[in-house]
Amino acid sequence: MPNDPSQSPQQMIKTNRLIMRSFRLVDVPYVESLLEDPTIPTGSPSWTLPHKKETIDEWILKNRELFERGELYGFAVFRAEGSKLIGYAGLRVDTLHARAEISCWIGAPYRKQGMGTEACRALIRFGFNSLGLEKIFSLYATDQIDIKRMWKKLGMRKEATLRKHIKRGDERVDEDFFGLLSEEYWVLQFTDPKITSPGV
Repeated sequence: MPNDPSQSPQQMIKTNRLIMRSFRLVDVPYVESLLEDPTIPTGSPSWTLPHKKETIDEWILKNRELFERGELYGFAVFRAEGSKLIGYAGLRVDTLHARAEISCWIGAPYRKQGMGTEACRALIRFGFNSLGLEKIFSLYATDQIDIKRMWKKLGMRKEATLRKHIKRGDERVDEDFFGLLSEEYWVLQFTDPKITSPGV
């Protein structure tokens, strides 16, 4: 295992039940264990996962480099109680257009508990309030019902369906595009604070 080149402090986000920080090489075996779930690679955007020829070590080091450059805020998501790594939540930032793509995956043992929603709620707040983004969006296959339900819960709106936009195995599938503007988020903080309060 290569040495971890950076020990500099990284952005950390805390909520009622979660701690989110940049990945470290000590996380390798836990990431490997979570990725044994075959539904994660087929249901999540490719940028949230190691490439086929990339080791987990290489993926983590690349994530840290992009994190430090402000291009990809890929957070390891931990349960605060017990400090167990349960998943990933990230913002892939396009600084030119002040926008970011959001994505999240949670390991099978920790689903159906609202952990992904809590992580993404905190990440959206971080994106708008700390990074000064003007739009946050997501792209997920149309049949990913749970993730689309989560985006709606977080105030995101469906803007379009992109027909046969990605290849999944041997088939092409549609993707739904969800978006949230900073001005919409600002209004939600006053009109529906349960949507925007991350429990920090």
